[in-house]
Amino acid sequence: MKKLLILSAIFLVAAISWGFAQEEASPKALKAIQKQLFKMQSSAKANQMQGVADMYLDQGYLLSAGAKNITGRDQINEYWLNLKNVVDWKLESKLFAMDAAKIYAHPHYQQLKNKPPDWKDLHLDLQNVVYELGVSSLTITWEGKPHTSVVTYILLWQKQTDGNYKILVDTYSGE
Repeated sequence: MKKLLILSAIFLVAAISWGFAQEEASPKALKAIQKQLFKMQSSAKANQMQGVADMYLDQGYLLSAGAKNITGRDQINEYWLNLKNVVDWKLESKLFAMDAAKIYAHPHYQQLKNKPPDWKDLHLDLQNVVYELGVSSLTITWEGKPHTSVVTYILLWQKQTDGNYKILVDTYSGE
């Protein structure tokens, strides 16, 4: 009987640990994604916006409330290459998760008045995806003055066959 209780306890701990691991992004995935985020910010600060566009999958999406969806390589390149005179770009990650429900339950997401558009209507293959919730503060020079845009974003990072991650969906809304 004692052995049965010990085995049951071990099984329960293993099952809970396995479930937790499935909800959280692995350290290896986090490191790879954070490397990509650093490349994006560095490219933007150097006004090399093609470097930012290259972080997206060829079949990627940018979704913004009240704006036309941007889809595919040509539109993604056009979107980023039209952004000029970047002074600074800060990306503050709030959460990385393997389950979108964790993003929706996060206090930052919950308090938003204007939530980023949903991607569910796109009917995407969401295998090997890590969800990131964060805040972007992008400062550009416009008409000789600095202007900062602050948005909440959700990125869907999809793992590639080479082990790197690229953005499948970038959805955002102003704060």
